[in-house]
Amino acid sequence: MDFELQIDEAQEQFRVLKLHKYETDEEDQKNVNALSHSWNELVDIAFRKDYEVIEFKQSFALITIENVLKFKEELDKAYT
Repeated sequence: MDFELQIDEAQEQFRVLKLHKYETDEEDQKNVNALSHSWNELVDIAFRKDYEVIEFKQSFALITIENVLKFKEELDKAYT
């Protein structure tokens, strides 16, 4: 959400510059115009990747829980 606000702010700044007929670099204007689209594509890719690793994350969580429980047992044996 923070980055979306930063993108909106940059686009608004360039809009105001254009409104007041302030000359800006054409390449910068193109980049600012493309920011929202690029950001949305990146977010979509991140969501897809996150979905792809759901099973791995669940497996990792179970293994980690098992390891923590074993470690707790070892500590109990060592210090009691």
